Amino acid sequence: MSTQQKIIQWQLNTSFAIGVPDQISGSPLVLSKISGGRNAIWDIDLAKNVILLTASGGTLAVDFTNGQAGNQVPLVLSPYNGTPTQTQQWSFLIKGGYITSLANTSLVIDVKSRVATDGQPIWGYTFNGSPAQQWKAYDPFAALALIENETAEPA
Repeated sequence: MSTQQKIIQWQLNTSFAIGVPDQISGSPLVLSKISGGRNAIWDIDLAKNVILLTASGGTLAVDFTNGQAGNQVPLVLSPYNGTPTQTQQWSFLIKGGYITSLANTSLVIDVKSRVATDGQPIWGYTFNGSPAQQWKAYDPFAALALIENETAEPA
């Protein structure tokens, strides 16, 4: 598998990224402070169009709740067996800067109500170009260095 470890940073407020509160099946995707640790680092497999939680050892993928792609449906971790289900497939390329569901290409990953709070739910939502739907995948160490530079006090 040719994956790349990444933090998926929210572009509306770059202090946040996609994370999960726990590395178990059914755990909801939420906004997480970038410094939140291993539950905010993802293996992105562009060949299979799947996003896997690194801490799960490649066994948990980003999915719609109950495998039902729909508008305002929360995103969760679901079991991954090496071949993604239709609702576990996502594209970073269809709409640049957005993560599009391949189960329904009118849906993208979105932060519920645009609220920048640790633990805010992430769901599938109809594409509207909102800043709440914009993401950028970064190398985990580069992203942490950016945050440290932003918060460093001037000399």
